[in-house]
Amino acid sequence: MGEKSLGIIETLGLVPAIEAADTALKTADVTLESMEMAGAGLVAIMMRGDVSSVKASVDAGKDAAERLGQVVSTTVIARPAEGLEQLSGAEHENCNDSVKQDACPVETTEEVNIEFSKAEQLQEMSVVVLRNIARELDGFTMPRKEIRSARKSNLIESILKYYQKRGVDHG
Repeated sequence: MGEKSLGIIETLGLVPAIEAADTALKTADVTLESMEMAGAGLVAIMMRGDVSSVKASVDAGKDAAERLGQVVSTTVIARPAEGLEQLSGAEHENCNDSVKQDACPVETTEEVNIEFSKAEQLQEMSVVVLRNIARELDGFTMPRKEIRSARKSNLIESILKYYQKRGVDHG
């Protein structure tokens, strides 16, 4: 890991993540470490540089992403522990220099939707993530006000019905 700080911005959706990365890289002297698709529409961008550059980049990237979508979380780790690179996407060595590399794994929206439409995977998600998913589904029948206070079991049932109507297997 060396002495470079690690900054992470996690968004709901790819477009806000790309906007965050672009702004972060233009704000200060940082390098893009990786872009990870975590599933359920969550995207994390990770950057490295000195502490002050990473802090400035994360703040600017967060502001840019919030203009387009939802920022789930951000963090700056000043002195990452040795071995942390195993958790920060370093297993995709060809992706560390640029998110445009062909070797980077990229999930399409359809793949992500099919992935989290499975009942057992939905059970493992938090209520906050399930609410975010429900808000993002085009033509979802539950009103936004209801989504805000819906219980986990109701959200899962509604999401599964949504996919069932669209013919997606969720076994």
